[in-house]
Amino acid sequence: MRGLASRMYAMGICVFTLVRHCVVGAFTVAKKDNWLRLVFDCRLTNLHFRPPPRTALSTPFALSSVRFSGPPFEGVEQRHPDRPFLGRLISFDWVDSFYQFQWLRLCTWFGLEGVFTADELGISKALDADLRLVDVSPGTAVFACLSTIPMGWNWALHIVHSVLVHCMVLALGCLGVSADDARLLLVLDGRPSPVPEPGRPLLFPYVDNAHMLAWDDEEARDLSRALAHVFDRFGLKFRIECDGEPWHDALGVTLLASERAIIN
Repeated sequence: MRGLASRMYAMGICVFTLVRHCVVGAFTVAKKDNWLRLVFDCRLTNLHFRPPPRTALSTPFALSSVRFSGPPFEGVEQRHPDRPFLGRLISFDWVDSFYQFQWLRLCTWFGLEGVFTADELGISKALDADLRLVDVSPGTAVFACLSTIPMGWNWALHIVHSVLVHCMVLALGCLGVSADDARLLLVLDGRPSPVPEPGRPLLFPYVDNAHMLAWDDEEARDLSRALAHVFDRFGLKFRIECDGEPWHDALGVTLLASERAIIN
């Protein structure tokens, strides 16, 4: 555990403290490409926090509610006869999403197992009960605590998803769409689906994956640049999975935007 704590400290997702309010377990699960996902058992910690609000996601069921026929969509096409719907998809994925965030105020509730001495960890300072960095002697007992938003905490998914939605709304603001109007363009479970329209791309947020439907190539280019600008502004690392393509595999389905279809 000492080796894991030292490595996590070097990565910036762990701090050393003089107090610890709760202990979390650490384990890994397999990811694609033979990588391992680090997950924390936060069940004891979760008992000290109230349940988070319901998190509305852009699930395959929500995506299937988007309609490209009928009077609303046909009316949009009639209003823009010189701009046919092409259907272009954009998909950005945050890299190590949960662990890009730091939250020191709660770190003592996510302590790793074990007690170490400052000498064992090679440190001379640690955070006290008020989260002030103080000098410690070599024999001082210290704890390793997570300074990020750990997967397994009952609020983690809600927080990360909410930040993603905020970023996507800001991206639409770069295109001249107000925040209130942008939130109406979110395709989420439990609410009526918005109608695609030029200048009003649809947003499909899913925790740490930003999927968007643009009307045509020009709008896709502008939207992609806008979202990248917002992520860069907040220092969020991301990779582009799809950039203005007519189709994309996401959320367990194939989105055929240009064909106005979803294949399960």
